[in-house]
Amino acid sequence: MAGSSKTGRIQSFDGSTYFDLDLAEIGGKITFTNNDGQKELVSDLATKSTRHFTTTPITPYKIGDLWTDGSFLYRCKTARSSGSFSSSDWEDATKYDNTKTVIDGGLVTSGTLQVAGDNSNIKAGVTGAGSSDSDVRFWAGETFFKPCFSTF
Repeated sequence: MAGSSKTGRIQSFDGSTYFDLDLAEIGGKITFTNNDGQKELVSDLATKSTRHFTTTPITPYKIGDLWTDGSFLYRCKTARSSGSFSSSDWEDATKYDNTKTVIDGGLVTSGTLQVAGDNSNIKAGVTGAGSSDSDVRFWAGETFFKPCFSTF
């Protein structure tokens, strides 16, 4: 190709850092410099990215990581570097029950009733959602999005 050059490997004098164009490989202690002049190791940048779990999360996980279980979206609110998964580390990341409450005589129809404590955290409720015998309709100790983890 006219005007182009080809090289297989570019490396530092000591060989510890290299770019191998033929193998599409970069190795060594690589840093990136941002617009503010701050340098960050590539390995540090990788740990900053948000993870998305599609099954029950395993440690380590950090604040901002996401977890979907097929029905709901959760966001990590408490980082855990080791040990076992804890449902209390996660909170619902969406709000989408916009069902209008209707009172007709003695019948109250609503999508979901959620009860919050003094700190405004929802920890109990009742819902008409679901149609199987195993659906949780009353819960306490967790949010609507994690009733299967509730203590009641």
